[in-house]
Amino acid sequence: MGQAEALRLATGFGGGMGLLQEVCGAVTGAFMVIGACCGMREPADKTAKDRTYSLVHELGRRFDALHGCLQCRSLLGCDLNTEEGKAQFKEQKLRDTKCSVYVRDACRLLEEMLPEQAE
Repeated sequence: MGQAEALRLATGFGGGMGLLQEVCGAVTGAFMVIGACCGMREPADKTAKDRTYSLVHELGRRFDALHGCLQCRSLLGCDLNTEEGKAQFKEQKLRDTKCSVYVRDACRLLEEMLPEQAE
């Protein structure tokens, strides 16, 4: 997949899934990478499904251990659906000071977990 396609696919991940501020988009993206590398190739592949779920749980556990949760709202400490929250996000440069850290850490966790898992 090229960069433009990946960006297009991931557009809805920002703000914890389209500003819902639920699971961090970096974490969700990491879950998708796990699925792309290890997921089912046919509907009846329970082994691949179980392995994928196990890896998703482990990545979630590790991310939570690093940052205290998976939820965007809590990770950022502001509500991106309010003018005050948007201003705080911008003024505190949270995209650079927090979001970039979460993306980096999600990628690092994938690198640690996937080399031996990918087929």
